[in-house]
Amino acid sequence: MLPVNSKIAVGALLSCLTIIQGCATSDSPSLGAALASAKTSYVKDSADSVVMSGQKECVRSSSWNEANVMAECDDIAVAEPAPAPGSALVSYNGRALFEFDSAAITSAGRAELDALTARLNAQSEIRGIEIVGHADSVGTDQYNQTLSESRANAVKAYLQQTLQSVAVSAKGMGETTPVADNDTEDGRRKNRRVDVNIAAMVEQ
Repeated sequence: MLPVNSKIAVGALLSCLTIIQGCATSDSPSLGAALASAKTSYVKDSADSVVMSGQKECVRSSSWNEANVMAECDDIAVAEPAPAPGSALVSYNGRALFEFDSAAITSAGRAELDALTARLNAQSEIRGIEIVGHADSVGTDQYNQTLSESRANAVKAYLQQTLQSVAVSAKGMGETTPVADNDTEDGRRKNRRVDVNIAAMVEQ
C-alpha cells in the first residue's frame, strides 16, 4: 500500500505494522478542492446545476475525465494525495492506549507501544516520528484540544524512553480533523485516536 525504497530497512516495518494510511504532504490538494474542480466536467444549466439525462444521469462535458469527477455523478473515487515515499502512519483508537477521558497510558496501551518501538528499533533509517492526538466533538473545543495534546505528549514521552536516537514531536488537533461522523457513537470512537506518523530516510 505504501511505496518504500527497497534499499532501506523500512520495508520490514511496513510489512509488520498495521498501516492505516500514508502520510500526505502539507501542500497536497485537498479532497474538497478536487471536488470543486470536478464541476467543470459536467454540463450545467443557467442555475449552475448539473444537467441530467433522460436516464437520470449527469451529462458529461467534453472536458470530463476520471481525475475530475463528482461523487454524486460517477461511481469513481476521487484520488487522495499520494503518501510520501518511505512514510507510514499507524493509528491507535483512544481506548487502545488510554482509559476514558484520561491521558494516562494503560498497561494494554504500553504493550501496544512496546510492540511498535521494538519494530522501530530494528530500523536504522527512521528520520523522525510525529505523534498527533485527536478528539471527538463531545465537550468544549478547549477541553478536547487540551486532551488531544496531553495524549500526544504522553505517547511521545513513552516512545522516547526507548527511541532515544529518533526525533519525536507531538501535537494535538482537538476535534478539528475527524475521520468519521461525530453524530454517531461509532464515528466518535473512530475520531478519538492517536496517530503515529513515521518518516523514513529515502535514497536521493
